[in-house]
Amino acid sequence: MELSINNLSKKIGNRLILDGLSLTLNSGDILALRGGNGSGKTTLLNLIAGVDRDFSGEIKYAEKTGIGFVPQDIVLFEKLSVKDNLKIFCNSSNRTDIIDIAEKLGFCDLLKKRVFKLSGGQKRLINFAVGVINKSDILLLDEVIVGMDEELVKMIESYIREIGDKKIIIITSHQENFLQEVCNKSACLMGGKLELKDEN
Repeated sequence: MELSINNLSKKIGNRLILDGLSLTLNSGDILALRGGNGSGKTTLLNLIAGVDRDFSGEIKYAEKTGIGFVPQDIVLFEKLSVKDNLKIFCNSSNRTDIIDIAEKLGFCDLLKKRVFKLSGGQKRLINFAVGVINKSDILLLDEVIVGMDEELVKMIESYIREIGDKKIIIITSHQENFLQEVCNKSACLMGGKLELKDEN
């Protein structure tokens, strides 16, 4: 599997946010996407996910490639239970996927709880779960561990390591320890340009 970005540019108003980016990633690549606030990290993820289609250049991947996107903002339904949220976001008719993700991320005891009763870190964990439950080929993870305690972060790290060799994963985070723990590729967005290097 391959994700190919060629000469990608994006303007917001008169400002050029992304300027001729090119990038190729393959299965097993876990990319740490670094850059300051406003550098265009989230914009790039939105373009890859198809949330925003207003750009020039090319983003290519196989036609039936599944893309999972965990945004910075919580996308959960507050009045529904954790289990019902997972049902809504799960494409599979096989509900064992819900139990599987709950076991792997350690939140089986939260399945019957309504989202509004969860802590901020727990909400982040469930937000991550709904983004990855469909076992997509490409995962885009935007600041997914904000507000999580060390135990929850370890759960996320373990899960990413478990699935990483079969997927393309792009991660943004200001937590350097987290990026260094799970990523094997690195890129930095600065002035609309992308600089690539190996993470390790």
